[in-house]
Amino acid sequence: MGGLLYKDFVAIRGKRLVITLTVLTCIFAALRLLFSDAGAFPKFQVINDDGDAFFFMDLLFWQGEAMLLWLGGLFCLTFSAQILQCDEKNKTGHYLSALPFSKNTYIASKYVFCGICLYVFYSLYVIWHVVATGFMKEGIVLDFSYMFAGMALPFLGIVMLILTIELPLFLLLGREVAKVIKNGAALCIGLAVIAYLLFGDLNVFARFDFHLIKAWMEAHSFEMFLISLLTPPVTLGLYYISYRITVRFCHE
Repeated sequence: MGGLLYKDFVAIRGKRLVITLTVLTCIFAALRLLFSDAGAFPKFQVINDDGDAFFFMDLLFWQGEAMLLWLGGLFCLTFSAQILQCDEKNKTGHYLSALPFSKNTYIASKYVFCGICLYVFYSLYVIWHVVATGFMKEGIVLDFSYMFAGMALPFLGIVMLILTIELPLFLLLGREVAKVIKNGAALCIGLAVIAYLLFGDLNVFARFDFHLIKAWMEAHSFEMFLISLLTPPVTLGLYYISYRITVRFCHE
């Protein structure tokens, strides 16, 4: 399986991605150290409409770590199609599918590779989160950063659940058919969002209040902890079931 994993790593231009993420991490850490003392930059002190004072650079660093997690999830969803597209172009998938003893390993390599990518992006997000919050002062930005960190695992759990559907589609139906189904589902979701924006109650956005969200999460801290605790085993279990189903149908 090691060779198959390396082949997928090359298919997504993994070396370039690793170098880029390493350079960005170094730049992120250097800038965090440069702007670690909020008192040295009085012009970046901001007070919002609610009277909360915060260091503007802290907000940018929080947005940086949040963006990394968001893009990491999106990248993992694109990798599933990219590694299958490479196999179809090189006819590698057709060759391996003709080998009955290699089929399970081939399918497993796709699941393992996507799982490793999710783990790597989450680990990198944790590093960025520690660097970003290491010099943050107590306040609204630090609270928001901790709140977002608590939702990181559930977010990646949702990404893994999407992969449990995408990978069987790509492996069983082929990239073109799976892409049509995926685009159709995305179109339906987009139309539903547009319909809500046109005919739904938009006052819900005007009532958005960070303090209310924070208070709700603090009041339901046990439930949030339980969700974060159960997300990895539940999603991994469903991920494995998806793999077994894919293997079963590939042999029929």
